Amino acid sequence: NNIANIDVLDSDEKNLNLMLPEVVRILGGNISKINPILGLFQPLLVEDGHYDLIVASSALHHAKNLFSLMRELRRVLRKGGKLYILNETPYPFIKYFIMLLKTNLFILFKTLRKKIAEFEQAISAGHILYDPYLGDRTYANYQWINAIKQAGFQYEMIPTPFFPYKKRKNQGNKIKHFFCY
Repeated sequence: NNIANIDVLDSDEKNLNLMLPEVVRILGGNISKINPILGLFQPLLVEDGHYDLIVASSALHHAKNLFSLMRELRRVLRKGGKLYILNETPYPFIKYFIMLLKTNLFILFKTLRKKIAEFEQAISAGHILYDPYLGDRTYANYQWINAIKQAGFQYEMIPTPFFPYKKRKNQGNKIKHFFCY
């Protein structure tokens, strides 16, 4: 009952209009305290120090630039505020490097065959865009840690025994959480 209101940001109108009310109902929340915001990660259209707490669940791997996003999240948190990053799958360096090589070969072979589609995998120095339709990006563990630290956060990383997918063939890295303060 101490919560005045909750801003919920999503870039998908369906998530805000259909899923959000159902989640609030299931959790026994008060829908009148929920402020749905249709938008993107950056810029966050609030003043500096606006939030006491930010919770991002299965979301930040969609960021085009993890470093600038972390700085933006730091900007909108009040001094002493907390950032909880939940349900992400940072890659260990070797797995990330192998994925980088495989994706590079995939792109090279598509180029040699002169095949192109509207949505394509891409590589940058900062991430691997592995699902261009959904905007899913892979970040290595060291990239997460560097982005968190460069934004001025201290952090605790919480590994879990869980995988993001139920199907065995889709299991990659185990889910991790970052508690940043």
